[in-house]
Amino acid sequence: MGSSGSVRRNITPHDKYIGINQRIPITVLDRAFITFLKTGKLNRDDVLMDLSEHFTGENRRKKGYQIISRMVMQTGSSRQCADLLSPATYLELSEPDKTALLLCLIATAYPFCYEMLRIMSAGFRVQDRLNTRFAIEKMGDLYGGNRATENAIYALIPMMLEMKIVDRVKRSIYGSVPGKPVSNPLVAEMYVYTDILLSKSKSILVDDVAVRPWYFYRNPEGLNVKRLNLLKISESRTGGGYLSINPQR
Repeated sequence: MGSSGSVRRNITPHDKYIGINQRIPITVLDRAFITFLKTGKLNRDDVLMDLSEHFTGENRRKKGYQIISRMVMQTGSSRQCADLLSPATYLELSEPDKTALLLCLIATAYPFCYEMLRIMSAGFRVQDRLNTRFAIEKMGDLYGGNRATENAIYALIPMMLEMKIVDRVKRSIYGSVPGKPVSNPLVAEMYVYTDILLSKSKSILVDDVAVRPWYFYRNPEGLNVKRLNLLKISESRTGGGYLSINPQR
C-alpha cells in the first residue's frame, strides 16, 4: 500500500532545505501569529510558555520557538498577511480559512511541507490510503534517504492531523479528508500565491486552480480575480487568464 519502490539517495541535495525536525502545535502557532498581527513581533516568553504545555524539555521548547519564529517572522508571506489582514479579521476567519493561512506560513517557511503535501495529494488521487513509507520513499527521492528527511515527515504528519487535512486510519496509515473551500478572498489569494511561489511557476491558468496537487486539501473558491493584491491576472488565449505573482508586492 502506497510504496514507491524507488531507490533513495543517501545525501540531501545542496539546494534542498529541510529545516524542520519537530512538530509544532497548531494552537501555539495560531496564538503566535495573532500576536504578530497585533504587534509586528513575537513575545518569546509567551511562546515558550505555550510550548511548555506540550514539551517538557527546554531544548525542545527552544527549538520550537525557533521554528515558529521562522514561520511567523522570517517569511515574506507573513509580512504580506500583516499588511493586508487585521487581527480582528483573522480572528473571524472560518476554521478552513485559518487552516489554509497557517498552512501557507508553514509551507513558505519550510518548502519541504509543500513538496510533501503535493506528493501525498498525487498518491491520494489514485488510492484512498497512504502509509508513512510512501512519504518517506517519495520524499527521499527529492531530499535524500536520510534521517533528516524522516524526522521532517514525522514532525509534519501530526501537524497535518491537527489541521484536519489528513486523517489517521490506523498506526502509520493515513486517509485523505475532503478538501474544504477557502472563502475569504485574501486567504484564497494567499493560498494560490503560495502554490505559484513554491512550485516556481511563472504563472498558472485560472482554470487550473483547484486541480493542481496543492489544492487537493483546500479549494480557494473565494478567489476574486477582479480584486487582487499579491497576484496579477493576464489574458490567455483559452480559459480565464493567467495568474502570476505581482512584482510590485
